[in-house]
Amino acid sequence: PDFISSFEYQDKVYFFFRETAVEYINCGKARFSRVARICKNDRGGPPILKSEWTSFFKARLNCSLPGEYPFYFDEIQSTSDLGMGNVLSSLSVSDSTAMVYAVFTTPQNSIPGSAVCAFRFSDIMKAFEGKFKEQQTPQSSWLPVEDKKTPSPHPAKSCVNDSHQISPKTLDFIKTHPLMDKAVPAFGGAPVLLRANLDSHRLTTIAVDWQVRTADGRFYDVLYLGTSNGHVLKAINVGGSGDAIQTVVIG
Repeated sequence: PDFISSFEYQDKVYFFFRETAVEYINCGKARFSRVARICKNDRGGPPILKSEWTSFFKARLNCSLPGEYPFYFDEIQSTSDLGMGNVLSSLSVSDSTAMVYAVFTTPQNSIPGSAVCAFRFSDIMKAFEGKFKEQQTPQSSWLPVEDKKTPSPHPAKSCVNDSHQISPKTLDFIKTHPLMDKAVPAFGGAPVLLRANLDSHRLTTIAVDWQVRTADGRFYDVLYLGTSNGHVLKAINVGGSGDAIQTVVIG
């Protein structure tokens, strides 16, 4: 895995990375972007997973152009800090929600392109509250785990008080089922910004000035994007509630 960033929230630590996609291996080789989480008080689980995480679970991040055949930007490069924002402009800062922006690119041997996608923290948590994904045999497809096979309580929903008290049956399930079934969708259903067919540079890093109030009384998230050729782009989404995403580069 190539690790990108991390942040802590309440009793968990979340981190972002890209890695070879085990669930795609029967169709070839691809790298997917992930968000994972662990509990701060996790101290392993004897005898299974001794000195290993008992609360490590991961979900795919979906940054793609929607359509009958979505076009994916699979390789995450950078994230903002967790902040209170909104991909749309609004008249009230109360319309903001906990979220994170991230820069994605296509693979180096693919059509050159970069995208910025936003992810609500509530959607990240929802992914970890859903079904797990499994492959029953090396020749099988990866499918959702049936509810009746999922331990109770749900291992990825919350942290336990003492990981040494997790039952061996649940630990065995955790060891073999780190991957969640549903991907985290992009806030707004599509990238906030696209930069395609770039022969000279790609987007590499991102920083956000959250909920800046402008002269028209509206609030905007201002995105600052670094490029591989040393430039910094400044962009905002001028679309409001009910509008399509209309991101413009203003500097």
